[in-house]
Amino acid sequence: MENLSFIFDLKIMIKTMFVVLLGKGW
Repeated sequence: MENLSFIFDLKIMIKTMFVVLLGKGW
């Protein structure tokens, strides 16, 4: 269970960073 939540948080963090980079780039 902990591993799944960790992967879920990791995916959210990656998506957030990607959106932030996109916003700064454009």
